[in-house]
Amino acid sequence: MYRHADHLRAILDILEAGNEQTIRWLKNFRDDFICSEEYDEVFFKKIYELKDKPNWDLIDSLIGYEYKFKWLKWKENKLNG
Repeated sequence: MYRHADHLRAILDILEAGNEQTIRWLKNFRDDFICSEEYDEVFFKKIYELKDKPNWDLIDSLIGYEYKFKWLKWKENKLNG
C-alpha cells in the first residue's frame, strides 16, 4: 500500500517542479511503478490541482498518454460537474 503512495507522491513532485525533459522521463510510469487502479481517483484529483502551473500542457499530455480515455473521461466529468 505505501509503495504506491510513495511512488504517486514522487511522481506528483516531479510533475509539479519538472521541466519538459524530467516530465518526459516519467513516460510509462503507470506500468513501471503503479500497476494498480486503486488510487486513480485520488491521483487524478491531485494532478488536476496542477492545472494552473506553467507546465500544465506537458503534465496533461503525459497523463493522457499514461491513462488514455480514463483521464479524458475524468477531466470531462470534472469540467461538466
